[in-house]
Amino acid sequence: MLQRAMEEKVTEKADSWAMGLVLYEAVTGKLLLPLDALGYREAVARLEKEKLTFESTGVREIDELVESCLKVNPAERSSAQQIRDTLAKFLVARI
Repeated sequence: MLQRAMEEKVTEKADSWAMGLVLYEAVTGKLLLPLDALGYREAVARLEKEKLTFESTGVREIDELVESCLKVNPAERSSAQQIRDTLAKFLVARI
């Protein structure tokens, strides 16, 4: 995975991955992947060995969005537009 990640072109799907991490942290206050503690190479090595799992945020829609952003296969991740639309729908429903 590390070798592949270093060879592949970075696309907007990398932003989706990052958004999943940030959204999870913003909602829970917990780091899902402590990159500062692990470092990039160790984090990628960990992801090669095990699926990234997370505790529920307590909100089904947010859990589903985080999960869709963190798909291993970039083609399966939510697009920026899908993330925006999902968050907008979620927020409007709570007003």
